[in-house]
Amino acid sequence: MIVLAATLSLTPVSAQDVRLTADDAAIMRAAIDGVIRPEVARLERREASTPVLIFDRTISICPDDKSHPRDLGCLGQDARFSDIAKLSTVFMNDLGEPARVEIRTSFLARNKSNVMIRPEAVAGIIVSAPADIGAKYNDQTGRGAPHATVSMPGLSSDGRAILYLSYWCGNVCGYGWFVLLKKAPDGWQVVAKQRLWIS
Repeated sequence: MIVLAATLSLTPVSAQDVRLTADDAAIMRAAIDGVIRPEVARLERREASTPVLIFDRTISICPDDKSHPRDLGCLGQDARFSDIAKLSTVFMNDLGEPARVEIRTSFLARNKSNVMIRPEAVAGIIVSAPADIGAKYNDQTGRGAPHATVSMPGLSSDGRAILYLSYWCGNVCGYGWFVLLKKAPDGWQVVAKQRLWIS
């Protein structure tokens, strides 16, 4: 059950104003179901209904002062090679220029700091503080500590969203994507994904 207020706004926001809305939770759930669950099933040979473990907060853009929690990670801002730099060029065939500008502006504004994800916000997801992720996974499955991270989505006024997802499946096993979604009458749907990195 989602018990969050539904809001979709493109007005400029400060980092303190960003809250997880029902739309945000629905976008996260659709992206996790469409991208992460198939990876869990493929890599771990588990059923699609296996719970997905994520951090209890969104991943944010790296602050200039390197003050982000080490175990959480962040999205790099390097001008040429970072994930954020790629945001301007992903999904060129799927987004018109106005939507691309809106999404990029929204993504940057909504990911200035981490936003907490309450356990009940996204169905079928287990949330954990970064420092407790290993113990939480062992309690649920008896195995190591694969987990996902998710950003707040960037939104456009035409009902599209992009968010960042990563899946860590081991010491040298991991993937990161930008995921494009569109709001349909029956909810948010994954339209496309672009892998940003692989480990």
